[in-house]
Amino acid sequence: MQDTQIVGFHESSIVSVRRDGKAVVLELDEVHLGSEIRSATITMNDVQSIARDGVGVEDVLAESEDGEVLTLQYTEHSMHLIVEWPDFVNHQAQTRSYRMSFGSINVDIH
Repeated sequence: MQDTQIVGFHESSIVSVRRDGKAVVLELDEVHLGSEIRSATITMNDVQSIARDGVGVEDVLAESEDGEVLTLQYTEHSMHLIVEWPDFVNHQAQTRSYRMSFGSINVDIH
């Protein structure tokens, strides 16, 4: 697991979010690792619960083609994620807060 003190997720782009069995996988671009810009794959294994805006949901679903991470904080068993989902066609955006609990997490910065 990467040290969250040196990895900056603010303003990263969500390339994809998908379910892989009991895991949720986030693919991110424009992740800050020190002074470098990288990509990241975050895999939350054995997902036990997901809440969107305080309401339990079955899955994290992309609400537009591009999501911008405003906040991403994680521990060994939980994550808090705030994403702005822009709708460029209608010149609107939806901001969502997600809280997830899981058995383990793997953060791969590449």
